[in-house]
Amino acid sequence: MTIVNKISGWSIKDFDIKRVFENQIVTLNETIARIKNQKAMDYILDTFRFTKSSTDNGEWYAILDYDSIYKVSILENYPEYEKELIDRFGEEWWKFYLRFNH
Repeated sequence: MTIVNKISGWSIKDFDIKRVFENQIVTLNETIARIKNQKAMDYILDTFRFTKSSTDNGEWYAILDYDSIYKVSILENYPEYEKELIDRFGEEWWKFYLRFNH
C-alpha cells in the first residue's frame, strides 16, 4: 500500500482489495447480511443516512461513495491494511479524506 499526501487529500494506491459492496446503492438488509465486523457496521451507521424507499416495499437504502466502500472493505476484511492505516493516521483513520486508486 502506497500512501501519498496531496493537496486534494491522501491518495492510496498499490493495494489489492475486493470491495464488500459492488454497487454504491446498498440496502440495509444487504448491509446486515454482509457486514459482520462491529467497527465496520458502526462506521456505516454513523456516517451514512439510510432512507426509506417509497417503492420496493419500503426498503431502506443508502448511497456510499467508492472511497467509503473501500474503507468498509478494509474494516471488514483486511486487518493488515487497517493496521497500516492506524499506524499512519491513528485509531480513527476512517475520518481522514482518503482517496483509493484515484
